[in-house]
Amino acid sequence: MHTIELATSADWPKISEISGRSGYEDYINRIGPSYLESGQVLVWKDEMDIRGFLKLEYLPDNSAWLSGLRVDPDFRRMSIGSELTIAAIESARSTGKKYVRMLIHDGNMKSSGLASKLGFSAVSRFAFFGGIPAGESITSELISPGVWAQYLNLGWVFIRYSYVDSVPARYIRYGRDGIAITVSGHDYQIIVPDEHITLSGEGFTCMEVHGRIPDYLEGLLDRDFDYASVFQKRIEP
Repeated sequence: MHTIELATSADWPKISEISGRSGYEDYINRIGPSYLESGQVLVWKDEMDIRGFLKLEYLPDNSAWLSGLRVDPDFRRMSIGSELTIAAIESARSTGKKYVRMLIHDGNMKSSGLASKLGFSAVSRFAFFGGIPAGESITSELISPGVWAQYLNLGWVFIRYSYVDSVPARYIRYGRDGIAITVSGHDYQIIVPDEHITLSGEGFTCMEVHGRIPDYLEGLLDRDFDYASVFQKRIEP
């Protein structure tokens, strides 16, 4: 007998424990208990305790974002991940959302296999770099949707780029011709690449990949999280 329900603050110690033991980069514990304050965290519970969890967030482009799927290593191969994902999809559908999305690292075959099994398909691929570009703000919106970018990074959460006006965003020019955008002032997304780019400081920069990235960017790839794809499923009737 088990249930899937919304997490409460009392569930944080177990969520933290599972996250630390799951084998993934433990960004959840770096965030701490405030992880529970954004979006909805669904937990899978049996008669004894929590065995897995997943976060669901609603985005401004009428979609939902799934992240942080973790299952207690001692309770894997029990379809807990599938059941949590299906529950999140149904929750999003009940609110009228049209799509659900998630980000999966290229090397995470288990998660990409689960996504494909549940009807998701890769719609965009991103490269990730440590550091951020130095540049100066520009006021005009120079890049049309779909030319260089289809999806906008809100900080490991991706919406359609055409909705850029619905979030606080700032364009910067870096190097000679490059253009990047930030929605946080801490993390950036390259919109137009430029061979004179340098990245430094705290934060990260990503870029939507169309084919192969330029050689001058290869050496800047993040060693731990270099490439990942946005997977999407349409859920409206």
